[in-house]
Amino acid sequence: MTSQIREKILKAALQSITRNGIRAFRVEDLTHHLKISKKTIYQLFPSRIDLVKKCIEKINEPVRNKISLCLNAHKENPMLQILNYTKSFVDGLYEPEEIFWQELQKSNEFRYLFETVRQEWLTGGEKILNACKNKGYICSDTNIQYTNRRLQTSLFEARLNNEPYSGQVLFYNIFFRGIATETGRLWLENNV
Repeated sequence: MTSQIREKILKAALQSITRNGIRAFRVEDLTHHLKISKKTIYQLFPSRIDLVKKCIEKINEPVRNKISLCLNAHKENPMLQILNYTKSFVDGLYEPEEIFWQELQKSNEFRYLFETVRQEWLTGGEKILNACKNKGYICSDTNIQYTNRRLQTSLFEARLNNEPYSGQVLFYNIFFRGIATETGRLWLENNV
């Protein structure tokens, strides 16, 4: 029973945090919404900060699964793999409202939880871009680490500025065309 209540609290808190931001989240609102006491919440989560951390960790679980799925799918075609990987990254940015990302980025207490998963996205992106480079899809003089970091940072910053999803997709498609070899551009023209 306790695990069901815990999950119910996490689900409701997560919904509030991703929709309204971290600062707007109040335990009192949660007690009214779920019709449970503060005491019950604080027995399961020692503090508001602990509850928010658990919510962010809960966001990170499916993100890690997405990263793993993307890294294991389409290994024979790294161009398709990097497009799917980048799309998954952008999709993840648009699940919570931009206020969530803005506050998370500014928060000293919670930013490390995001940075851990961000590093996993960066590592996976580098791996796929290296495979693209090795197969001759992107220019051989491309600095993979810098290019990957710049791409993901640009996409994240655009989300913080509430850029439309369609603009993000257009951006990364143009970005990949910019670093592609002739072979890579032909593949993109025929498949995107």
